[in-house]
Amino acid sequence: MERRTWMFIITTTIALMFSTAVKAMDPVASSSVEAPAKWKFDPQQQGQSEHGDYWISPSFVSEVAAVASACNIYNPVSIQEDREYIGAVLKHKTTNHYHYTVAAGESGEDRIHAEIVFPKEYEVIAFWHTHGAGKGSRHYFSKYDTALVQQWNKPFYLSDSSGYLKVFNPDDRIMSSYQARKVGLGHAKGSAKGNKVRDSRGETVRIRTE
Repeated sequence: MERRTWMFIITTTIALMFSTAVKAMDPVASSSVEAPAKWKFDPQQQGQSEHGDYWISPSFVSEVAAVASACNIYNPVSIQEDREYIGAVLKHKTTNHYHYTVAAGESGEDRIHAEIVFPKEYEVIAFWHTHGAGKGSRHYFSKYDTALVQQWNKPFYLSDSSGYLKVFNPDDRIMSSYQARKVGLGHAKGSAKGNKVRDSRGETVRIRTE
């Protein structure tokens, strides 16, 4: 059996670097597994979904349902601890079920070191993240967030203290330097407002903040 490992560092203030690797997965005798560095999950809270040396969430019927579940769990903690969380949205190639992964950054910092490990039966279709505490710039996609979308050509979801779930898609526009300065984001070009996500009924998806 193969596993796919995506390793990346995402930051909203410093740099953005990615690397990918595909490795053979060795059998694991125990169902208990040590999480990779800075990886945070709670199998007791989310269901026993450990598989060898990787972890994914229970299944969901849609991409948005998976993202909303992840954000409803981790956005309140993100705000309370001023800690960013990030993960991938996975889709099973046969069953078309959706899952998410999660990794935690350091409290008070905008950088996340994350390793995403998943079997070859899945594919990454999107990313999601939180923006910790605060308002202002924290309610926008940073230029590094939009760079991730451009690099991987996949949607990036954001939840924050506003309580809305937003998404930035590969074809969405970024702000000009003038637009960014006008809303208090400085002179840097590349930030984005994103779009509020709607569910299958057309209603705006709200995310827990506490």
